Amino acid sequence: MTELQNNIYKYLKEIDEICRKHGIEYYLAGGTLIGAIRHEGFLPWDDDADILMTRDNWEKFLRLYKEGAFPENRVLEATEINVKYPNVIGRYMDTSKTAIHGAQLADDEPAGMIVDVLTLDPIPADAALQQQYLEDLALYSDLVNPKDQYSIRYGKNVKRYKICRFLMKVGMTDAVLKYLRKRMFSYKEEDCEYYALRWAGCGLFSRKEIYGKPKDIRFVDTDMMIPSCPEEYLIWHFGLDWELVPPHDERMSHNAIYDMNEGYKTVRGRIEKYIDGERLRNAALTRKELRMKYMDNIHMRADKTIALSKTMVVAEQKELLARQKVDVRELVEQRQYATILEIFEPYITFATSRPVIGRQDFSGAFRYYRPIFTDIGTENFEAVITAMTHTESVSRVARFLEVFRLSGGTMTPCLQEMDDLAEEIKVLSERFWAAEYDQVRSRVEELLEKYPENQSLLRLEIKTLLRQEEEDNNLLLHKWIRKARSLYPEDGELEKYEGDLAVREGNILQGLLLYYGSSEHSINGVIALDIRRYLRNHIQETVKAVEVPGALELKDLEGFLDYICERGEEHPKYVALKYRLLEKKAQTTEEYAALNLKMEEASWSLTEEFEALRENGFVKLAMSKEDQNARHEYKKAQRQGTLQEYADSCQQRYDELSYTEHKLLGDAFVQLHLIDKGYAEYHKVKNESEDAYLQAEIRYVFDQEIQKMKMDFESGRYPEAVLIHGLKKRFGQSKDYENIISQVTSAAE
Repeated sequence: MTELQNNIYKYLKEIDEICRKHGIEYYLAGGTLIGAIRHEGFLPWDDDADILMTRDNWEKFLRLYKEGAFPENRVLEATEINVKYPNVIGRYMDTSKTAIHGAQLADDEPAGMIVDVLTLDPIPADAALQQQYLEDLALYSDLVNPKDQYSIRYGKNVKRYKICRFLMKVGMTDAVLKYLRKRMFSYKEEDCEYYALRWAGCGLFSRKEIYGKPKDIRFVDTDMMIPSCPEEYLIWHFGLDWELVPPHDERMSHNAIYDMNEGYKTVRGRIEKYIDGERLRNAALTRKELRMKYMDNIHMRADKTIALSKTMVVAEQKELLARQKVDVRELVEQRQYATILEIFEPYITFATSRPVIGRQDFSGAFRYYRPIFTDIGTENFEAVITAMTHTESVSRVARFLEVFRLSGGTMTPCLQEMDDLAEEIKVLSERFWAAEYDQVRSRVEELLEKYPENQSLLRLEIKTLLRQEEEDNNLLLHKWIRKARSLYPEDGELEKYEGDLAVREGNILQGLLLYYGSSEHSINGVIALDIRRYLRNHIQETVKAVEVPGALELKDLEGFLDYICERGEEHPKYVALKYRLLEKKAQTTEEYAALNLKMEEASWSLTEEFEALRENGFVKLAMSKEDQNARHEYKKAQRQGTLQEYADSCQQRYDELSYTEHKLLGDAFVQLHLIDKGYAEYHKVKNESEDAYLQAEIRYVFDQEIQKMKMDFESGRYPEAVLIHGLKKRFGQSKDYENIISQVTSAAE
């Protein structure tokens, strides 16, 4: 965990302790729940935490805070406590630390590190009442938060906002907010079938049954509460793709100033002289009023921008179809779904994108309620929907067809059939996670008779058979896996299930190789966690299977062993296995040098097993006893934390050092962050020594550093002047310095 996550984890444990002690129920939610299920803790990139409470539990939590039941330096921020608090969600806050988000720069409200506490308000199933709640919540959010804008996302509340703002200006703030709270938060739990998530981003309405009595899940090393149907909640909230790890550019994080050592008052005191808070607040209110006034114009401009892009996409798609002389009907009849998706990829990417059909979140809310359908003709659209429904793109079908219907489109028999099938796949997925395996299999097998090549149904059939863990299922599993893999050879999820079957039948190495292959073809975080758990719990069996002489003839042996180590959480036995096998494979001086330096960096490099393995390599290289002893002395200093003393000792007898000792002195300097001194020693060895092994070591060190510097240039993380300075410290003494500079800097061009 990061330092930030460690702090947030502490707050989650505090909340859990308070709630359990006083009989309050909560649920991990959003990305925090995904992290719990998919990663056994935080999402690796996450920088916040969300929990849910029903309104009754939230009110109990509020009472406890008012009664002084919270730890020292903890406050609960909510409009029910502080009328100036500019948000509709509650926040459990540590005021001894700092987390000032961009929107809080103009505030003087508390800005410590937080856990968001979102409320589940009871709401009837009636669509009109849900719409009223949505509009009231957006208006309420606009009134309590002067900076962010909510109503504009729905195209609502222009007149109401103007009236309410006037009333608040003449001293009726409490009355206005009380009126809105009464409209939204007065429905009784027993009279309602749904919950409304009290979040200003979008109106999220879900069945109460999803939540129910909380159950526990292990989060890092503590049991925490989650909904009774967590996977159903995640499918409802994120869709069928919740299991997939998103690409880097879709990983959400917050723009904030963090300080783990000082309270927000101290930090804010340092920056407030640069910020005119009153002016910023007034500017935000003025901007909001203007945007509300010209809301229709703003939306019209957005619509026209989308319309222009839509015209271009449709024209390009038609041109592509004509140029390739595509017979779409024939492709559907031949079930060439991958080909259809490839041909229509530009259209699908555009037509299902956030700017076009929206998302149920802050930036996508307006377009979610006013989506735009991109028409490419009935036959083409049917082909696209059919191909998406029968492949792993099925998660996007329901929304795509909803947008089609909202645009006035008429559902053809084909589209209705695919809509029904997509909905049934969603329901079956929920029932799978509810462990209703017999019912799932029965219905899936019926559907597979009609849709024998549907990727989602094949996956459901196979993973359900695996969950049942009956030996009689193995023959059926072989049959279904063989069929599914022949249709979808690069489906990493299916590859993982084939590995599960191999492991079940005792073919451990085959299973591990299939797991490794699946990692190349899948971003499914849930199956990655399954593999991690297997390797964590079956260390001896794994090591024994992999170390069978001659069993592994992989070209990418190191990649496979790296995978075992990473998924096996760098367990010392896995790391030792990796280097034992690589040492057996190493033949040349360069390979031994690279391997030795990699071992030096490994977490187990200070163990006796490492020493024995390294000794074996030195013997193979016919390294002199003097050089071996020198390396042992360096390792001893590293192990004992006395590298400074080691470096001082070497410098006292500098003229007597062997070239091996000069190289090791360079290592010590680098470890002590004396980079220029360390590289001076490396260059001395490179320029003066004829020892092949030392030359190979220096080449490896230089190559690794040059690659790292290239990445730094490409990423733009550091100013170019800083990077050039770093290059000069490392390679300024080299006769090839100009070539190295050119080689590294050209990477960024």
